[in-house]
Amino acid sequence: MSSERLKRWAPFLVAGALQLLAVALALSNLRLSPVSGAIGGVGTDLDGTPAPDFHLVDQTGQPVALSDLRGKVVVLTFLYTHCPDTCPLMASKLGQVHDQLGEQAQGVAFVAVTVDPERDTPAQVQQFLAARQVTDKLIFLTGNRPALEAVWQAYHIGVTRGPTRPSLSGGLADYDVTHNAVLYLIDKQGRERRLMSEDFTIRDILADIERLAQ
Repeated sequence: MSSERLKRWAPFLVAGALQLLAVALALSNLRLSPVSGAIGGVGTDLDGTPAPDFHLVDQTGQPVALSDLRGKVVVLTFLYTHCPDTCPLMASKLGQVHDQLGEQAQGVAFVAVTVDPERDTPAQVQQFLAARQVTDKLIFLTGNRPALEAVWQAYHIGVTRGPTRPSLSGGLADYDVTHNAVLYLIDKQGRERRLMSEDFTIRDILADIERLAQ
């Protein structure tokens, strides 16, 4: 991991005490530039570094590599299906972005990578997507923990599993997962171009997607 990539990520490292400490250590040398032409100023310019490739499995059990999506603008985020708040909202917002793009959505891939591999089975993911009416709009990737940990590290996603609580339904263990609620915009050549926080607006991201799609 290069020092420049770590510096650029420091404002978003909010997952747990270790992530907060990393933010404090990096602030003194932080060099960020605002998004060029952003509407509302949400996001950070990235330098066009090639996005790290990965090979995972989608909600239908089919293998997907980031490199398979070359030629499309990729909107990449990190979610988990048992999340009580941020993740469902993020999925729904991405579905709205997809809808507002109209025919242009064919040139955009909306991709989520799980941060909870133990519970996010393909069946569970399908249920999550169907409940938010984004089954055909969002590619939700799962895999084994070692493969996912490599992806989290490559994209600087801090993931911390909270304590296990008794399950009220008698099913899977109940716990929260703290993680960075961000998304990357990756251009058609597979280069990192934008980093946006969870508070992006539909208008913000549409403007950036449309510019990258040109």
